Amino acid sequence: MVNAYCAGDRLLVEVSDNGRGMDVLTLSRLQNNEKIPGHTTGLGLANVRERSRLFLGESCKMKIQSTPEKGTKITLD
Repeated sequence: MVNAYCAGDRLLVEVSDNGRGMDVLTLSRLQNNEKIPGHTTGLGLANVRERSRLFLGESCKMKIQSTPEKGTKITLD
């Protein structure tokens, strides 16, 4: 699911699913821009971060929340 809405003067974009989710170690590595063994290069997430900053400004933050077997939500703020 994709949602976009305004909160004050900020645009928030949320992308979520109800899939496998991630374990704590994988989530931590993603949040810290670390390479995850056995996965692709990680360029996709890095590109999203960079483009978000370009289009939404330097203050744009990416928040990743995930629970194993319940899903993942990524918020751009």
